[in-house]
Amino acid sequence: MLTDDFKKLLILQDKDLHVRSIEADLKSYPQDKKQLLAKKEALIQQFEKAKNELKVLEVKMNERAGTIAELRAKRIKYKTQQIEVKRNEDLQALEQEILKIQQNISDIEDEEIQLMIELEDGKENLKSFEETMTTDIAQYEDELLVLNDREKESEGHLNEARKDFDAANSDLSQKFVRAYEHVKRQVRRAPFIVELQGVTCSECHLKVSNEAQSSARDTSLITHCDQCNRILYK
Repeated sequence: MLTDDFKKLLILQDKDLHVRSIEADLKSYPQDKKQLLAKKEALIQQFEKAKNELKVLEVKMNERAGTIAELRAKRIKYKTQQIEVKRNEDLQALEQEILKIQQNISDIEDEEIQLMIELEDGKENLKSFEETMTTDIAQYEDELLVLNDREKESEGHLNEARKDFDAANSDLSQKFVRAYEHVKRQVRRAPFIVELQGVTCSECHLKVSNEAQSSARDTSLITHCDQCNRILYK
């Protein structure tokens, strides 16, 4: 049967684990918020990249339009020269240049049409992406607000939990407090007080000595697992 001191020790552990749980939550909030902000920033960067790609297409379109205008002006110049030349070979040479220019214009116009298609498709895709992005960012911002609220709430809960722990700590004899704090320094993870199940520690699952088995039944004593050093009770 558990002594009052040992019952209080188990209560102390419960209060301590509650504090640790809230502290773990508080540690996770900054990382969770950082991930949401990273997602938001990734969407914005993706949107800006798509916008820049459209600008590149527009520049190419303008360049093609400018080149076509220059070629057409040159074609008009050569046609004018055709009227002025007298020799047949000069006339044929100008005709060949005009045909080359016409072919160049035709090729560039084909490129221009393809760029126009890409530009229109890009604008439609950008519009659709912007609508999705706006929805997603709004959701991320809502989640950030929720996390901020939870973080503040957890901070309040942590203060209360620490007060409860301090109260439980002050209500326990120093012998048990020192033993509990010693185990916490020796053992990396909770729990620090565990039940002896048969002849084995319920946490490390290793057999304890006959002496530990015997003393664990007397909860006025402080018995440690021979293997993991946790406090045992039966």
